[in-house]
Amino acid sequence: MKHKLLKSVCLTLCLFSLLTIILSCAPNNEGIDGKESDTSVDSGETSDVTEPEESVLETDENGYVKDTIDRKLEDTQITILMDSSSIIDIFPDREQTENNTIAENSYKRKLVLEKDLGCTFRIIEAKGEWGGMNDYILAAEKAGYDSEGVDILCSFSLVPSQLVSKGMLTNMNLLEYPQLEMPWWPKSIENWQHSGALYFVANNSSNRVIRAQEVVFANNRIIIDNGLEPLETKVINGEWTVEVMTTYAKMVNTDLNAEKPVYGLAVDDQSRMDQFLYGADIKMTQLSSDGSVELTIASESIILKVDQLITKLGEIANTKGFYIDKNDSAKLIQNKRAMFVAGYMNMLITTDPKNESGYIPLPTPKFDSELQKDYVTTPHNSYDMWSIPTFCENKEDAALVIEAIASSDYRSLAPKFYDNTLKARYSVGADGAAIFDIIRNATELDFGRVTAASVDILETHFRTCFYRAGATTFINDYASKMNVEEQNRYKAKLDTLLFEFDLYKDR
Repeated sequence: MKHKLLKSVCLTLCLFSLLTIILSCAPNNEGIDGKESDTSVDSGETSDVTEPEESVLETDENGYVKDTIDRKLEDTQITILMDSSSIIDIFPDREQTENNTIAENSYKRKLVLEKDLGCTFRIIEAKGEWGGMNDYILAAEKAGYDSEGVDILCSFSLVPSQLVSKGMLTNMNLLEYPQLEMPWWPKSIENWQHSGALYFVANNSSNRVIRAQEVVFANNRIIIDNGLEPLETKVINGEWTVEVMTTYAKMVNTDLNAEKPVYGLAVDDQSRMDQFLYGADIKMTQLSSDGSVELTIASESIILKVDQLITKLGEIANTKGFYIDKNDSAKLIQNKRAMFVAGYMNMLITTDPKNESGYIPLPTPKFDSELQKDYVTTPHNSYDMWSIPTFCENKEDAALVIEAIASSDYRSLAPKFYDNTLKARYSVGADGAAIFDIIRNATELDFGRVTAASVDILETHFRTCFYRAGATTFINDYASKMNVEEQNRYKAKLDTLLFEFDLYKDR
């Protein structure tokens, strides 16, 4: 990639080396400014040299890193085929902003981007989401014949891998942008590349990603009533684990004969169990040393770790204090009927907009606080993914716009969403506010998860240990379900997708 940032780093390093040579050649112990240099024996302390990367990453007045975009698009119209469910969060019309602060911020951001980039945005809607993927794919195929052209595809997260299979997407590694080292791109995006090909990206700060973040809601009143300490300090100290969660949850005396039983752990939907898999820092795929994507969920060591995680979660999942039902999850929060609710961020925003329930979001707990340094936040699948169709006439401009939107999400929209909506409503003191920063900074997007429509749902056998046949059950048969035959089935599907990554990488 022709990253301007990397070029700047190289230039800085060259200048630094030249300065070192000049200093080493200065006569009579004089420094470059004519003053006598200190030639005394070192006291043991070393002076820190500012890293070149820090010197070239310019920040704005709020301390957020600025992008490196230094050109305008000269009155260009940029056409985006956008999943209709994303529009109000990304580029809403003026009439969609009434009584909606988040949409109002997005609308204003749109105007600023048009001014700063020297372009106008034309939005074409297409159905998306789980039930509308085929509609979007059909619209994308037709977009190639649009008389005004389509420059960018903004889709439901599971769509792009299917477009790769059709040879419809541009290899972004051939373009100047995106600059994956920038803070608005999750580090996990690096693992979306195979043999030098990167066809789609998603940033860590969009309104859609924030809404989709899977978290564990905790009710401090229920925690205190059961003689336990609130968990904010443990979270801040990195000590919030599955062990702590199950220990706390088992303290709730669930009476199933009561009119409104109170549970230790309620889960919004069986797919919401996935967050515990990722929270344990278990990855579906990873990038190997030779630059190829490899399946990790099928490895013997990972199968063992997943089995241990299921066993630990089973300490609560195998009791009457455990509950899964997406139809009742909102009522459980409204009526304060669970110590913990495993859900997603937007669930709390829509269910309890005034924070009358007393729930606060916590990151997904770690599996092992000693072996695992960081928390991991994974979103569910309903968020915006960005790609460039092969029929785009100016791919460099399209990539620049995607970078500008991601940068704006990081510097403008995400701070407002977190500060004005989330922290202001659902924080308890400074620790509560800091927890939102932990959740935000822990965002990871797994390649195996975002390619589920092509490779299959790799979390299936984990989910069914807790919920199957329309009823809550607990049977730890994960290892037997992830047998050699099943591993080979996943590998074969992944190999097919990766073959297509190779096949179209020069486009």
